Amino acid sequence: MEFGLILEEGELRVYGAGILSSPDETLFSLYSDSPHRIKMVPERVMRTDYVISDFQETYFVVDSIKRCMRAPPVAISRRSTRSCPRASPTPPPQRSTPM
Repeated sequence: MEFGLILEEGELRVYGAGILSSPDETLFSLYSDSPHRIKMVPERVMRTDYVISDFQETYFVVDSIKRCMRAPPVAISRRSTRSCPRASPTPPPQRSTPM
């Protein structure tokens, strides 16, 4: 998640590089009455449209960072076999050996 919220000890906190890089959106996501804040469900997250040039209309909330990291894989298409709400490293490209 680039723009997520975590509910810890009854308080919302921001989570993700995208939201942390924007002090204005951080405040908006935590304190504005405007955005929707809904429980994070991976299938719902993947169906949500977003605009990269404006604050988000919806933020997804997890109840702990541990739960976010334990989220099960989710099938998203015929081409991709699974996806997870956390980032996974991309393997480096294979180099060809010179002859």
